[in-house]
Amino acid sequence: MRQMSIPCVISGHLQKLGKKMDTRKVVVENWKNGVGERIEKKLQRTLEKIESVVQVQMYSHALGEYSVRLTNNRCLVVKLSMGTYSCKWWQV
Repeated sequence: MRQMSIPCVISGHLQKLGKKMDTRKVVVENWKNGVGERIEKKLQRTLEKIESVVQVQMYSHALGEYSVRLTNNRCLVVKLSMGTYSCKWWQV
């Protein structure tokens, strides 16, 4: 015989899932530039290798838009979600 009814099991599962989602939301809100710590470190290592990039700032997290400032004071707009860039030589 079952120890708990199906609705009780589902309710308990939904509560655990809700708590997990709330915890994750708080962690994501603390991210810089809209990416996690691991990706931030990868980006930093890549930027160090590319000497012409000075700064990367996020415009819109929802749209995946970033501003990339170069050493020659040019500013490029990168739209990751659409795969487009303001300088065409980056696009493949």
